Amino acid sequence: MNTFVRFGSFSVVSPERVARPLAGLAEALMEALGEDSRVVSVFDLTVLNEEWCHDGPYFPSPPEDGELLGASPWRAVEFSDAIRFEVEVPAKNQRGFEEHEEIPTRYRIWWNGVVVLVSWEMAANTFPGMAGGHIIEEILEAAIEKVGYTLLVQGCNPTCTYRFAHSTVWLRPGDVNQVKIQYLPGNFPTAVLARVPLADMSDSLAALYGDIIMPLILFTRVKNLGRRVLDLEESARRDLAELLSLNSRHAELGLFGFREKIERRWALRGWRKQGRRLVARLWLQLAEAEAMRRTWSEQNFAFQRRLVRGMDALFARDAHNEADQVKSLDFSLLRSAVEDAATRQDNHALIAVTAAGAIAGALAGAVVSGILAG
Repeated sequence: MNTFVRFGSFSVVSPERVARPLAGLAEALMEALGEDSRVVSVFDLTVLNEEWCHDGPYFPSPPEDGELLGASPWRAVEFSDAIRFEVEVPAKNQRGFEEHEEIPTRYRIWWNGVVVLVSWEMAANTFPGMAGGHIIEEILEAAIEKVGYTLLVQGCNPTCTYRFAHSTVWLRPGDVNQVKIQYLPGNFPTAVLARVPLADMSDSLAALYGDIIMPLILFTRVKNLGRRVLDLEESARRDLAELLSLNSRHAELGLFGFREKIERRWALRGWRKQGRRLVARLWLQLAEAEAMRRTWSEQNFAFQRRLVRGMDALFARDAHNEADQVKSLDFSLLRSAVEDAATRQDNHALIAVTAAGAIAGALAGAVVSGILAG
């Protein structure tokens, strides 16, 4: 039999800081899983070290309204030990991706609240289709909602319907003298061959989990931060387009006749106030995007250092989606455009104030001249 594993970012999140101790949440989740008829067994937690359990910021993508600027209200929970369980679901009750693909019916799951590993066995010379493991999202979502939390899944991009990383790990026995797992490209698309030391083959999933859990956690953080940077940059570009359109429509007023100019000026009433709001929001977005990119760079450096013994093959298709885009971002063009638009806003205000002062001075002079003449 062949053993295959898929991994993904399946995070249990809360809209507020999670109450301690987190062991209570882990036990509640295990109880909820055990009540699901599709779950055939839930294993006791071996160790749950409260000091190594965390709840940190999580940034949904695309963001909800009002959740783009400032600290994220969402907190993702990470347990120090994995919740382990097994499920059995008929193939007809699982979502398929391709015609005639063989869908497994029994899975083993290791999940630490942030990262999930799903494994199953298939007959020799049989390779998995895309459907394998996706039923786990539905099972986790039901259990998480039962205890009052939310499941957020982070795919390769916000629109992708494939919920795991685009790599399928094929666990195979390694060489006699091998001490640690070695990772190699497999012989079918998206496959990564993990050659496991013979001493660890009795529980190869446990060996794999222990070997790659830290790279997976860092990968989840890097991907989440990268999406946030890209969302901030995209929002800033939208706001800049709105600001430039506002300034352009005001500058074009002189091209129209008296009646149409009055109508267009009325439609643009309050444009300076709206423009100042957009400029202030743009500066905030740029500042946060640059700060977030620095954090992303630090986490990405830590992630890259963890990729040893061929582990980079696990992330070959997914790690570059955001990374290449984040690295190529150039905020200097946006910053220059905002500065120019803000300067135009200030110039319009200065001209208006100067004109008002000149008119007031002329009126005052006329009044004084009239008084003197009288």
